[in-house]
Amino acid sequence: MSRATVTCWFLLLLTPLAMADTLITTDGRVFTGTITDEQDTVRVDTDLGVVRLDRSEVREIISQEDPRAELQRRLAELPDNVIEAIVELAQWASSKGLDDQARDLYQRVISIEPSNVTARQALGYVLIQGSWLTLSEAIEAAGGKLRYDQHRNVLNDFLPVLEPLAKSPENLVLVKELQAQALLQDGQISAARRVFEELASSFEGTEGYRYKAAAAMLRENPDGMYVLSESYPPEFELFGREDETIGPGPVSLAQPMALEAALRDMARRELEAARKLMSEARALETTDPQLASARNDEALGSLDRADAIVPSISRSYRVEMTRRRINSIRSAIDAEARNFDSQMATLGKQSLAPPAFRMKVNELVRLLDGIKKHLNEVVRIANPYQRDLILEFSWAQRDLARIADMRQELTDALEGR
Repeated sequence: MSRATVTCWFLLLLTPLAMADTLITTDGRVFTGTITDEQDTVRVDTDLGVVRLDRSEVREIISQEDPRAELQRRLAELPDNVIEAIVELAQWASSKGLDDQARDLYQRVISIEPSNVTARQALGYVLIQGSWLTLSEAIEAAGGKLRYDQHRNVLNDFLPVLEPLAKSPENLVLVKELQAQALLQDGQISAARRVFEELASSFEGTEGYRYKAAAAMLRENPDGMYVLSESYPPEFELFGREDETIGPGPVSLAQPMALEAALRDMARRELEAARKLMSEARALETTDPQLASARNDEALGSLDRADAIVPSISRSYRVEMTRRRINSIRSAIDAEARNFDSQMATLGKQSLAPPAFRMKVNELVRLLDGIKKHLNEVVRIANPYQRDLILEFSWAQRDLARIADMRQELTDALEGR
């Protein structure tokens, strides 16, 4: 054999074979080869010959540049139930950005071998106390441990695993909360306070106020003791959980639910401050409306802080404030409605030239638009509390419909219809 021939064969060995396209039919058959579009049919030149298929039989064509084609070929060649081969293919699929397919392959692995570490970890599971758990399951399980004062399990078994995996801000906050609660139950008051301070610093406004309040509670009670003003949970929240109630009086904040109870006390103090401010505002409404409004704004600040500590605890106060606001708006509506009725009554008794008539009707439309604006405000502020303010909400919607009809009548009169 000549040197030229040897060189030719060597070059052929170095030249990669062209990757073929892949066609998948609607019934799941897979054909690999050169694919040609022939109008009503699709031609596939395979190693075994030519196949022609009607277009309706084709589900998908994967081009040679698409790694899905290679995945299809590898799947066809994959040995049944060979864990190592399936894991290797899953890792390859993941490296090519085929995350869904990789996930399916890893699921296939754990269906065969539930304890396979590579597949479990790739699917986001963590091994804690002999059980494979998803991150959300592990966080929930840790919370359950804390509820029954098993904080050592959380500190020793859960947190070392969860902290490195909590990548998203939401999960990181949940894990930090677990850490703070576990440290608190372990009697590490200062360490728990620092974690709450760290959580508070990661939020702006009232969003982080609960953590700020928890840190303040621990700063004010460095010995971990607190005097509760009432039982916790409140009776309406018990639902047969009397055995979990904490009574009023001295309590260790390391006790499960004790910090929740103390924070509720703090929220109730904010509610009391809001109540006093609302009373002051009510007394000032007729003599100094501007100062009354300022007092109401201060009250809303207290309610916001209370809700930040205990979500929705201020609802009844907000309903009361909204009802008073609606009553004030209604007084304005009634005054404008009387003005409208008076002008409507005179309109029918006057003989007006067309320009004067149009001016009068436009004035009536303007009055209706003012009333409509007030009614829309009632709907807006009552909407979050429809259950409590159903009469006010329904009244405003009904009057809005009437206003629309009356406005249409006036518009028709202007247009001579």
